[in-house]
Amino acid sequence: MLLLSVIALFASASTWAHDLNIYQLPYSFHDEQGNRVQLNHWSGHRALITMEYASCQFVCSLAVNKLKLLQHVNELHGNRYEFIVISLDPMHDTPQAWKKYRATRSLHYDNWHYLIPAPRDLPTLAGLFDIKYWSVDDQIMHDFRILYVDETGQLRHSVGNINADLEKFMD
Repeated sequence: MLLLSVIALFASASTWAHDLNIYQLPYSFHDEQGNRVQLNHWSGHRALITMEYASCQFVCSLAVNKLKLLQHVNELHGNRYEFIVISLDPMHDTPQAWKKYRATRSLHYDNWHYLIPAPRDLPTLAGLFDIKYWSVDDQIMHDFRILYVDETGQLRHSVGNINADLEKFMD
């Protein structure tokens, strides 16, 4: 298990670049309804993207609170962003697990989307998004990072500090 953790850590080494077009990535996901989707589904929409997993007890709880704050701020300003959360645990994050995650955290927003990648794609996606992750006991430890993607899929900003002022993060 330790070897797999080390491999995952190095496999997710940063290949992140500001010229990355998120909506052109060729990866397929399952959403929380079990439908197959690609990120180009949100082409034409601004999006905030992060990676979490449904049974996370640590960073994800902090991240979801930050995302809820961003949702509130955007509603106050009349903005609409799609919130895309990609699973760091595709072997356990089922559509039912994401539905439970949403329900227990009161995440009933129609612009929030929970995606499950193919397990083989996870290291590449995490690397592209500059999110490092590793296993400790039964938990997946991971970086905090939120990406802001414009309507064309261009990565505009990224924040990796949980204490950052996220209101200044977006347009």
